[in-house]
Amino acid sequence: MNKDAMCQCEIRQVGRFDGWDDFDEFITVLNGEPSLVPARVAQPDSYVGLVERWYQCSACATMWRLVEPDPPFEGLWQKVDSPQP
Repeated sequence: MNKDAMCQCEIRQVGRFDGWDDFDEFITVLNGEPSLVPARVAQPDSYVGLVERWYQCSACATMWRLVEPDPPFEGLWQKVDSPQP
């Protein structure tokens, strides 16, 4: 894959969510994207109490991290360069 080309796993800009409706809409999109498959990491990055999920793109091998909102924390969708094995 051309490194400059946008992969199908780029389903949303990285960053925080604008409330629960935004998060729920994103989950619908995420669940409909077959290239993003759940992945396991040995050491999560979230603080205690935050729900964190990891995904890996089957097309380009990029790792993604999803942290659910927990107000006042707005949640997070981010690309991860090198997760801990």
